[in-house]
Amino acid sequence: MSTRNLWILVGLAILLMVGGVLAWREWASAPAATQAAATGQTENLPMEVTAEDKVLGSADAPVTIIEYASLTCPHCAKFHAETLPKLKSDWIDPGKAKLVYRDFPLDGAALAAAVIAHCAPADRYFPVLGMFFERQSEWAVEGQWRERLTQLAGVAGMDKGTVDACLEDEARKNAIVQSAEEAQAKYAVDSTPTFIVNGRKMSGALPIEDFAKVIEEVQPKS
Repeated sequence: MSTRNLWILVGLAILLMVGGVLAWREWASAPAATQAAATGQTENLPMEVTAEDKVLGSADAPVTIIEYASLTCPHCAKFHAETLPKLKSDWIDPGKAKLVYRDFPLDGAALAAAVIAHCAPADRYFPVLGMFFERQSEWAVEGQWRERLTQLAGVAGMDKGTVDACLEDEARKNAIVQSAEEAQAKYAVDSTPTFIVNGRKMSGALPIEDFAKVIEEVQPKS
């Protein structure tokens, strides 16, 4: 990992403890919606989806769920194991909602896992992501995560050379870190998982009932 990425990760950890520093730094030039997010507003937040985003579901779905998560976060793994399958079957597969997944890595292992997932073929991104969450306890081990992530990536058809080259891709790492910085500035993200559902902010590995309630409330009225 480059020195820049190391210090950025340290900075993100500090932000999680003290909160608000990056949002304050961006305050003077931020638009009103961003300023509102930084001061704790949880509704009417901006919902831009870019070409670089990883999207699960139909692009035309009326409800957009932006998820910020870290691949080493147990609460995020719980959401993906317990809530996402029901969310997918009830809302995403029928075209009522789409999930936009964005990385918010809390440590070097999470950043490496995120980079590897992004290096997977486009149609394998979410399966690889799901595998990393499902088998989190197997690979998120201090001093062993690189070897174990490489082994898991092999299950997805990525050989060691591909994984090694991927982990040396500084541009990809920087893009992921920058996205996390933007999440803190735009939405005041300070924990994972955090969700923005059609402009409404939610935090935690919430049950499907909580998502269903919010989705019903925020979906466009015909």
